[in-house]
Amino acid sequence: MGRIRSRISGSLHVAPMTSNFTILNGEPTPLGPQAKNGGVNFALFSAHATSVTLCLYSEDGKTEIGRVELPGKTGDVWHGFVKGLKDGQHYGYRVDGPYAPSDGHRFNANKLLIDPYAKNLLGEFIQHDALYGFDVHAPEKDLSFSTSDSAPYMPKSVVGMPDFDWMDDEPPGTDWADTIIYEAHVKGLTKRHPDIPAADRGTLTALSNPATIAHFKKLGVTAIEFLPLQSYFSEPRLTEMGLTNYWGYNPVNFFAPHAAYLGPQAETAIQQAVKSLHAAEIEVLLDVVYNHTAESWELGPTLSFRGIDNASYYHLADDRRFYVNHTGCGNTLNMAHPHVLELTIESLRYWVEHMHFDGFRFDLAPTLARNPYDYNADAPFFDALRNDPVLSKVKLIAEPWDIGPGGYVLGQFPSEWAEWNDRYRDTVRSFWRGDDGAHQSLAGALLGSAETFDHNGRPSSASVNLITAHDGFNLHDTVAYNEKHNYANGEENRDGHGHNLSDNMGVEGETDDPNIITARRQRKKNMLATLMLSQGTPMLLAGDEFGHTQHGNNNAYCQDNDLTWLDWDSRDEALEAFTGELIDLRKAYPHFTQPQFLHGSAIGSTAVNDVEWLSPNGDTLQTQDWENSQLSCLGLALSVEGHDTLIVAINRGAECEFHLTDANAERILSTSTEPQTNTIIAANSISVFKIDGTYLPPNKRGKRLDRFSKQYGILPNYRDINGTIHHASPATKTRLLEALGVDLNAEPSQDIILDHKPTETKVYGAEMLRAQGGCWGVTAALYALKSSRNAGVGDFEDLAQLAETMASKGADFIGINPVHALFPAAPHLYAPYSPSSRQFLNVMLIAIDKLQDLPKGTELSKPPETEHIDYAAVYSTKMSAFDAAFEAFSKLTKTSKRKKAFEVFVKDAGTALQTHALFDAIFETLPKAKQTYDGWQNFPKEFGDPESKACRELAKSHKGRVEFYAYLQWIARDQLMQAQSRAVAAGMRIGIYLDFAVGVVPGGSGVWRVKTAFAEGVSLGAPGDMANPDGQLWNLAPFNPHELARNNLEPYRFALREAMSLGGAIRIDHILGHLRSFWIPENEAGGYVRYPFDGLLNMIAEESQTQNCVVFGEDLGTVPDGFRDRMRRRDLMGCNVALIERDTQGRIIPKEDMRELSITAFSNHDFPTLTGYWNGEDFKWREQLGIGDDPDTLAWEKSQRKADKRAFLDLIGWHEGDEMNVDLMADLQAYLAGSNALAFAVQLDDLMLEPLQANVPGTTDEQPNWRRRTRLSLQEIAADKGIDAICKAINDVRKRD
Repeated sequence: MGRIRSRISGSLHVAPMTSNFTILNGEPTPLGPQAKNGGVNFALFSAHATSVTLCLYSEDGKTEIGRVELPGKTGDVWHGFVKGLKDGQHYGYRVDGPYAPSDGHRFNANKLLIDPYAKNLLGEFIQHDALYGFDVHAPEKDLSFSTSDSAPYMPKSVVGMPDFDWMDDEPPGTDWADTIIYEAHVKGLTKRHPDIPAADRGTLTALSNPATIAHFKKLGVTAIEFLPLQSYFSEPRLTEMGLTNYWGYNPVNFFAPHAAYLGPQAETAIQQAVKSLHAAEIEVLLDVVYNHTAESWELGPTLSFRGIDNASYYHLADDRRFYVNHTGCGNTLNMAHPHVLELTIESLRYWVEHMHFDGFRFDLAPTLARNPYDYNADAPFFDALRNDPVLSKVKLIAEPWDIGPGGYVLGQFPSEWAEWNDRYRDTVRSFWRGDDGAHQSLAGALLGSAETFDHNGRPSSASVNLITAHDGFNLHDTVAYNEKHNYANGEENRDGHGHNLSDNMGVEGETDDPNIITARRQRKKNMLATLMLSQGTPMLLAGDEFGHTQHGNNNAYCQDNDLTWLDWDSRDEALEAFTGELIDLRKAYPHFTQPQFLHGSAIGSTAVNDVEWLSPNGDTLQTQDWENSQLSCLGLALSVEGHDTLIVAINRGAECEFHLTDANAERILSTSTEPQTNTIIAANSISVFKIDGTYLPPNKRGKRLDRFSKQYGILPNYRDINGTIHHASPATKTRLLEALGVDLNAEPSQDIILDHKPTETKVYGAEMLRAQGGCWGVTAALYALKSSRNAGVGDFEDLAQLAETMASKGADFIGINPVHALFPAAPHLYAPYSPSSRQFLNVMLIAIDKLQDLPKGTELSKPPETEHIDYAAVYSTKMSAFDAAFEAFSKLTKTSKRKKAFEVFVKDAGTALQTHALFDAIFETLPKAKQTYDGWQNFPKEFGDPESKACRELAKSHKGRVEFYAYLQWIARDQLMQAQSRAVAAGMRIGIYLDFAVGVVPGGSGVWRVKTAFAEGVSLGAPGDMANPDGQLWNLAPFNPHELARNNLEPYRFALREAMSLGGAIRIDHILGHLRSFWIPENEAGGYVRYPFDGLLNMIAEESQTQNCVVFGEDLGTVPDGFRDRMRRRDLMGCNVALIERDTQGRIIPKEDMRELSITAFSNHDFPTLTGYWNGEDFKWREQLGIGDDPDTLAWEKSQRKADKRAFLDLIGWHEGDEMNVDLMADLQAYLAGSNALAFAVQLDDLMLEPLQANVPGTTDEQPNWRRRTRLSLQEIAADKGIDAICKAINDVRKRD
C-alpha cells in the first residue's frame, strides 16, 4: 500500500487561508466558474477529496492574493460563491485528500491545479520538479510525497469566456458526400507564408487573412481539419532536449485554447478565424484528444485531473497505483465515469456553440468506448453524442485504433460516424510503388472500402480516404525516401514506424536528377488523382498539394521549425494547380461522390452496371486477371443514371492502349504530360474518359494453373498450428511456378520426378546409441565463447578446449551453431544461418594464435572486449594475421610438406573450392555499400557467371588472392578436424556435433556456382508457429526440387557429405523442408512446394553410414501428418524442445512420453533459454519489437506459461520455484535427461543461467542476434561449481553403459 497523506496545507510555503473575501455556499451547477450576481460561483467535481481550496491571483497571475476553502458540497461537487469577483479573475485549486497511490489516490494540496472547466489559461507551464506530486529524486518514486509548491510554475485558470459578435455566421453544412478535408497545423500552415504579416504568421489570426482563404478556395477544399488547438503541455523529456510537442496531442484542458496560437487577436482569434472560413463556405473541424491527458503515467506531473480526483478521472489498473494505458501515452481517461463523460460532452458542445466548429476528429477513438478494456460499439459515449441536440448534427470522425485489446476497429463505429481509413493509404501507396497484387486491394479502396464500411446503412463517405496525414511521410517524402530519417527527434531514429510503403524512385532524399524529379512528380499526381477519384471522403494533408518535404521525418511531432512549417516560397505551382483541377473534376461529376456503395448493380432496367472493372482490351476483368500479381493496367467504369459513363484508366506500368470497343471516348483528365492519342494510356499515369452515353463491356468471357501446380508439386493448401487451412492463391501458385522456371504457356516437361523408392538403409546413429545407452552433451554458440587467448570471437581452439572441459564433466558431444562459409570481407554479414556456402567453412573461426605459418614474433592484437561482439574489429585483426601467415606460407618451397598437403586439399576439393575462393576474391573488391547478401548480384555484369571468360581471366590475374582464400579454407578445415580429434581423445563418444543450415543466401557463392539448382525470386520461410506466430522470411534461396532430382541430388549431396566428414554428428536444420518447403515470393503470400523426400532420406542414410556420422533432423514447427512415421522407419532421430512440445491436450509432455528416437533439450538457439523462459524474457522482447504481440494472445500465453512452469515444478517435485537458481536448473535438466530419448542436450547458456537467447527469429538489427558473448570465459566454465553441479545431476540419471 502507498503511504496515506491527509491535509498538509500547513506545510505549504504559500499564503495562509485568507478571509478578506466573502464566500458563500454557492451552487453545484454549472461546473466551473460562472460570474453572476456580483461575484463568481465556483464548482468542482471530486468524489474522494477531503477539502478544496480556491487560490486567487493578481492580474498578472504571479501573486496569490487570497485563498478560501469552498464551503459547500453537494454530492461529489464542491462549490462556493465569492462576492466581488468578476470575469477575468485568475485562480487555481488546491485539493486535499489521501495521498495513497496504491489505492489510486494522489491528492497533494501543495500542487496548484487547473480547473477542468476553465475556458482560458494565463501563463505557461515551466518545467520544474515541483510539478510532480512526489519527490522525483526519491528512490521510492511516486510512493514518496512532494511538499514543493507548484504554483510559480503553473498557468492560472481564468474566469469567463470571450464575447464575440458572430453576426450572421452560418455553418456551411456541406453534405458528407461533397466534403473534401484539408488537414493542417495552425502554426505550420502560415508560419512561412510571405503574404501574411509577420506578427500574424503561425497564429489563428492568419486564417482570416485573404491570402490563406484564397489558397483554400483555389484548391477547392470544403473543410479544414486542424490539429489540436486545446491547451497542451510538452513532455519534460522533449523540453530537456530543446524540443516541444508540436502536434499538441498532450492536453491539459479541453476548453481553453493553446495560448501560443491565438496571435494578435488574442481571446477572439478562434472565433474570427472560424467566421472567416465560414464566410468562404469552408467548414472547420477540430482534432480532439479525450483519450488521455498530459499527466501521463504514474511518474507524470500533477497538473489538474490527477490532483483533483485521480481515481475518478482515469482508468486504473488492478494495482491501482498504475494506469490502464490503451493510448500509449501513459494514462487513459475514464469515459465510463459519468462526470468524465459529462466533461467531454460539455467541452465538445462548447466548441460547437461558442466557437462554431463544424465537427471533430477523435484521436484514438476506440479508447472513448471501452469498458474499460473491450471496445463497445454501444458505449455511453456514442449514446451521449447521438442524443445530444447539438453534437448529433456535427461531423464526427474517428481515428479507429488504439493500442488496447482488439484496438484496431476500422469499420466498427456507429453509422453516423466517418473513420480514417489507413488501409486505403497503404493500398494506394503499395499500388503506385509497384507492389505485386496491390491492385486487388486498390479495387476496394477506389469504391469506398465497402468490405469494411458497407453495413448498418452506412454511406460510402464513412471512409475518410487519406494517402498521408500529419503522422507518417507526407506525399513528397513518400516518393523521395525509402527509410525514415527521424534523427532530429533525439531518439536515434528509433521513433516513427518503418512501414511506410514508400519508394524513393532511385535516390534517397532530394536529387538534381531531372528524370527522378519528373518521375516523382508523376507519382504524386497519380496518388492525388487516386485520392480524388475514389468513392468516400478524401482528406488532403496541408502542403501535399505543392510538394512540401519534411526531409524523411515521418514522426515530426516535436519539430516546431522549418521542417514542418510549409515552405510557400518553394512550392510546386504546377502540382498545386493540378490538385485544384482534380478537385474541380470531382465536384463536376456525381460519379465520384455517390452516397451509396457500388456493387455492380444494374442501372435501372438496363444491362449497364453502376461499376465494371475493365482490362485494357475493354472486357470485364476476369478472376484470372485479378489474380495476376503483375497486373498494371486496369479500368474502372462508373455509370450514373442520366449521365455519361466515366472510365478511369489506371496504369502503373509501361504505355498501354485501352481498347474501348465502339465507344466515343473523350479524355477529360490525364496525370501525364506526355502526348497521348486516342485511348493510349501513358506509362505510370491515370486518364479519365467520358463516354458518350453508357458503356457495356463486350464480355458478360483456370484450370491450367491448378493442373501445373499439382504436377510441379505445389501444395494446394496447408494447415497452420491452430488447425486453420490456408489455400494457396492463384497469385501464389503463379509466382511459385515462375520460381520453378515453369512456362505457363507450355506443357510441362515429362521428367518431373518427385517420388523415389525408399531404400532399406537406416540413418546412422540410433542403433549405436541404443547399444551404448544413449548420450548427452552441451550445445553452445561457438562465436560467443570467451577466452583469454581468442581474438574477440570464439574459434576452433576454443571449441577444442570446451570439448575437453565438458568431456571431463561427462558430456559426449559439443553441439555448435553452423560454421558454414560467410563473407570474410563483410563483418556485418555475420549471421551463421545466412551462409554464402554450406560446403565450406567460416574462416573467421580460425584460431589465429594456432596458425602454423604465422612468423614467430608476429604481434597479434586483440580487439578490446565489448558487451557484444565487434565483428568489424575481429575481422580486421584476423585478416591481418591471415595475410601475414599466407605471405609466409607462399614463400615455402613447392616441395615442402605443408605446400604438398595444401595441394592435395585443393585437388580433392576441386572446382567447387576454386569457385568459392574466386567468389571471395571478387566480393572483397566490391564497394562497401554493395557488400551485402546480394553478393554476386552486385558483381559487375561480366562476373555474373563463374564460368565466363571474364571470371577465368580474373582468376588468373588474381591468382594469389584466390589461393589466399583457398588457403584459409584449408586452415579452417584442419583446425575443425583437430577439435573433433581432441574431443574424442578427451573421452567424448561423438565429439563435435555440427549444425547444417537450412539454406544459403541468394547472393552467396553456393548459388553463384550452380544457379540452375536454385529457385529464383522466392525465399525460404515458415508460416506462423509456436515460436514465431507471425511467420518468418529467411531470405534463403531454396533448391529447385526438380533440378535436384535430375542431378542425383547435387550439389546438396556434396555439401552434406563435407559436413558429415568434419564431426561426429550433424543436425539438419528444418528437416521438414525435405518433404516440402515454404516458399515466399516477394510481395506475395507463401506456399508449400514438394521435394523428393524419399530420395533425400536415401541420400542422408547412405552418407551418414559412410561417414559414421550421427544425424539429428530438426523437426520442429508444423509437422505434416505421417512425417515422423517416415523418419522412424529410417531411424532418423528428431528433435524435442521441451519448452514447446505439447501433447494433444496441450499439456507438457512428461519424460516418460518423450520420443525415444530424438535428441531432447529444454530449448535451443531460436527459443528462450530456460532461465529466460522462467523469467518471461521472450514476452518482453516480443512486446518491445511488436512480434506476435496481440494483447489477447499474449495474455493467454502468459497465463499458459504460468501453468507450464507449475507443471514442470510438479514433475520435479518442487512446491515452488519462482526464481531460477542452480538447484532448480539442476533438477529440471536432470529430470529431462532421464527421458527415453537416445540423446539429451543442455545449452551452455542454461548451465550458466543466462536469461537472454542467442537469436530472436524474425529480427535483424532490433536485437543483438549472434553477437552476445557468454557470461563466463572458458576458464571460468571449467571451474564453475554451479556448472559442475548441473552436469553431475545429469550424469547421475544418464550414466554411460
